[in-house]
Amino acid sequence: MRNYDVGVLPTSEEYFYIASKFAKDTLFFLESGGDYQCDEKYIVRRMEEQIDTFLLEIIQDGTLYLNIEDKTHSVPKGSMFLLDCKRPHLYYAKEKVSFKYFHFSGKMVQNYLDTLYESNGPVFFPEDFVEMSKKFSFIINMMASGNVNEHLASLTIHDIFAHLAINNSLAKVDTSQIIVEAARYIDKFYPENLSIKGLADSSNLSIFYFIRTFKKIHGCTPYEYLTNVRLKNAKNLLLTTKLSVEAISGMVGFSCVSNFVRTFRRELKYTPAQFRNHFTTNKS
Repeated sequence: MRNYDVGVLPTSEEYFYIASKFAKDTLFFLESGGDYQCDEKYIVRRMEEQIDTFLLEIIQDGTLYLNIEDKTHSVPKGSMFLLDCKRPHLYYAKEKVSFKYFHFSGKMVQNYLDTLYESNGPVFFPEDFVEMSKKFSFIINMMASGNVNEHLASLTIHDIFAHLAINNSLAKVDTSQIIVEAARYIDKFYPENLSIKGLADSSNLSIFYFIRTFKKIHGCTPYEYLTNVRLKNAKNLLLTTKLSVEAISGMVGFSCVSNFVRTFRRELKYTPAQFRNHFTTNKS
């Protein structure tokens, strides 16, 4: 079924389902779902008139912005969010975005949501994004076919919750040390051709989760941390050696001297040559 709301593109589809009494009394049960492609006009605002349902949404491309309790959360590609639609909320796009979603309910949903919110908040970065996307597709395809197996739907929703709860618990125990080790690796191997994806893969984390957790622990993204380490060592070489700017650029991991000069100037307000001249002159 097409959705004609503002910002929802014609390629989008949505489906509805009326659950049995047994499902409502016993299981997690579906109410609606869809596969949406939207433009920058897309917005859902439920600040005064909320609906008695829960929402799970996974972002396939672009970024959505979720506002609850006067706080805005970015939900980029590769992430998902869980929402209690009884609470005032707003979510919207600033650019083209595509996502899969389903509305659902059940007697245990509120307890799961409260537990996950307490330790994580509404936005999640699944470790295996492809596998998580398949779970959403399975549910939406059942609704699209008009042949919903309520037991399998409930089992799949429970599996999604279990995945989020278990990964969140494991992340608390293990991820901090993994991120610290990643920073130590950067400290040691910064002259090499490092990539953020390579660092994430080596840590056995998705790139989205790796970046988010790194920033939470170190106060900057992995890329910013790597750049800072390279510039710190470049400053030391500029002040303690007579090596050329081009030589220093390669020694600290920049593949091209023009990028080195541009980055140095952006971060430190001096070109490398100006920095060397200013601080060695003042020192003497």
